[in-house]
Amino acid sequence: MYIRTREIISRALRKNHIDLIKSRVPLLLFLATFIIYYITSGGPTPYNYFVRLADAFLNSRLYLTENPSWLSELIPINGKYYVIYPPMPALIIIPFVAFKGLAFDQTLGSIFIGSLNSILVYLLIKKIYSDDTKKADLTALWMAILFTFGTIYWYLASVGSAWYFAQVTAVFFLFLALNEVLGKGRTWVIGLLLGAAYWSRLPVILSFPFFLIMLKDQRISEIRKNMNQSVKNYRSSIFSIFPRSWPVCRP
Repeated sequence: MYIRTREIISRALRKNHIDLIKSRVPLLLFLATFIIYYITSGGPTPYNYFVRLADAFLNSRLYLTENPSWLSELIPINGKYYVIYPPMPALIIIPFVAFKGLAFDQTLGSIFIGSLNSILVYLLIKKIYSDDTKKADLTALWMAILFTFGTIYWYLASVGSAWYFAQVTAVFFLFLALNEVLGKGRTWVIGLLLGAAYWSRLPVILSFPFFLIMLKDQRISEIRKNMNQSVKNYRSSIFSIFPRSWPVCRP
């Protein structure tokens, strides 16, 4: 009896320990990605268009008042200089720029968003393999590691210049949208996230048909599921009523 109780307690503790580790995987992924990206980064990028644009937004402007020689992709109009890129990356870093001003390191913002994307990949793969929990955990971890450290994404996120930061931001919102598609599937949330991705990189709009197809397939599946459930409920109600009514209906 004592040995049996000890085995049960040991298994429970082991299971709780494993569950605790699994719950901390996203945080560990984020920290590992952030540290490695930061160490391998080349330092603050001089192409900090979005920091300057965020500062302009904070000062109720849509334009820059300065035109540094190294920022060659500004549109001059009557002494005002407009950033040609979509504004979402600047909108994301507004809280940081509000705190540190133009001294905020845009590369650091790129690394931060890039590290969050490793978590989103992990959660996305877990949703894809939701039917097999054991397979989902291991596959999600490996896919997150391969995406984060085995693709050009590492370079893009750690450099953090205007072009690359915009791509990292677009990926961030696309992964959020994909997680929503495979999660609650709220159309308005997916629309907002896809719009945010489009405001990061304009070519992202080409992903719109994919989300339409995914949502359409989900709706068809839900309709079929509801119809099947209705039929089952109808059958069960008929068979439950019929035996009771049968004696009454006999001549």
